[in-house]
Amino acid sequence: MGHWQQISRDNAEERTRRAALPWWRRAIRTHAEAALVAAAWIVSGGIVWMVVLGR
Repeated sequence: MGHWQQISRDNAEERTRRAALPWWRRAIRTHAEAALVAAAWIVSGGIVWMVVLGR
C-alpha cells in the first residue's frame, strides 16, 4: 500500500470513529474549535493593537 492510500485509509477510519461519537460530543468538539479560532483572532488583534499604539 502506498503512502497516500495509507493516509486515505487512516482518514476514513478517523471519520468513522468521529461519526460513532454521540451528537453532544461532536457539538462540543465543533464549538471548542470555533472558540479557539475566535480566541486566536482576539489575541492577534490585541497584539496588532499594541504594536500600533506602541509607535
